[in-house]
Amino acid sequence: MASYKKSVDLMDGDVMIYIIASSKTDVWQVRFKNPLPTGSHYVRKSTQHRNQASATRFALDLYNEYSARKNLGFSTGSMTLGFAVDRFKNEFDKVSKTNLLRNYKSYWLQYFGDKDIARWTGDYIHEYFVWRVKNKKSITNSNLWDSSGGRSVSVSTLNLERNLLRRLLTFCKGSGVLLKVPAFPRNFNGFDNTHSLPDNKRRSRMDAATYKNIVEPYLDNIQDSLINPEWVPQLRNLDLLMDLTSQGGTNLYESRLRRKQREDPSRSTHKIWCHKQKRYNKALFWFFSTLILKCGIRPSEASKLKNRDIQLKKDEKTGRYFTVVNIPSTVSKVRKHRQAICIDFSYSYEKSVRFFAEKMYRFNRLPSPDDWLFPSTSKADLYDGRMKDYRSVMRANFQKMGIHTQTEESTGIKTFFSSYSLRSYYISMMLRKGIDLYTLSKFVGASPETILKTYDVNENWFLREKMVSHLSKDVSEFSTEGRAHLDKFASDWD
Repeated sequence: MASYKKSVDLMDGDVMIYIIASSKTDVWQVRFKNPLPTGSHYVRKSTQHRNQASATRFALDLYNEYSARKNLGFSTGSMTLGFAVDRFKNEFDKVSKTNLLRNYKSYWLQYFGDKDIARWTGDYIHEYFVWRVKNKKSITNSNLWDSSGGRSVSVSTLNLERNLLRRLLTFCKGSGVLLKVPAFPRNFNGFDNTHSLPDNKRRSRMDAATYKNIVEPYLDNIQDSLINPEWVPQLRNLDLLMDLTSQGGTNLYESRLRRKQREDPSRSTHKIWCHKQKRYNKALFWFFSTLILKCGIRPSEASKLKNRDIQLKKDEKTGRYFTVVNIPSTVSKVRKHRQAICIDFSYSYEKSVRFFAEKMYRFNRLPSPDDWLFPSTSKADLYDGRMKDYRSVMRANFQKMGIHTQTEESTGIKTFFSSYSLRSYYISMMLRKGIDLYTLSKFVGASPETILKTYDVNENWFLREKMVSHLSKDVSEFSTEGRAHLDKFASDWD
């Protein structure tokens, strides 16, 4: 029989804390019957405390942790990260869940393996992130985006991963299967081979010259090509009315390439504009980009719109027609309903009509108000589902224009051009045109603070523009005459 200097029964004798008689440090130990079906008959562990109150708290937390694991169906006293991911993945929102699973498959599984998360320490997690930086390439996909050309890892990427992992362990603690969440690194800027960009430089930005000289002509060319009568799809039988009641209709639209193959193989056709899928992908890029450029809607929000959300409104005071994009709360990222007004008046609505025709050609379906604005092209949910893989279509066209990536001059870090770059351009241009920050924030669904921090404008620039504009209203007492000599002292105010 063991002899103790001290012993205390807890939980009506189910748990005991004690100090072994031979102990020189007087550290309390804990013992209780193992409630799990495998493992030793008793759980014995040091509380690492000399203070009885602290030892009692540790012992009860450990006992409750084992009891919780029993209730969750554990067969052993350990819990792997894989089990935690599977158990709590649905507690995350959709985007976070996707990132959680991607990090688990790419990095966490290899490093953490089956080690019990209860045995993790702050040092162990710190060592993981050191390893993570050194092994920056994805284990499952070597073609993932690499902004630094193999030289470093973005601090923002590490922050995101840290927050996901810490939140996962917090869920474990909240359910009682983990005693405490270990410490995580607070700042990755001091890690070797990491880089950090300002918030408004993390995506490639489009300036006015790029838009005017590259993007706008590219979109105009798509529009001109879509309305070229030589390339517009035709009904199979031109002498009959269309019958698009279903995919099995009697008189459907077909591409000019299909008609060529069926009627006249020697006829000249365009490889893109006379091809059903390629033509539609261009039309998709054209209208998707136009919508973002003209009203600043988030790409993720645009992809969830219905046909009825594109509306034409007449302003009674001016007599002008405006395209209004309705963004329901179920679609809005911030879960608040809003309406965005397109800056090109009625033209975006007219372009939507053109796009509706392109959808009719592609799917042989008459669009209804409740149909998706950007329907799916996959076989599993053709037309009836919404387009989820718009990014690949957008990326292919950005690459075609040669603007897919940019290199930040001061750091040499590459940033990528995406659909959000179009939104950034809209917001930046609206600020430069003088729209007040509050009004803009309401239309784009972002706080003024986020706009100043994230988009291609900073707070100093914005406030400087406001002050210069205000001071320039009355400059009669401050003539610029006779001050040319100051040019050699002044620099451009970027």
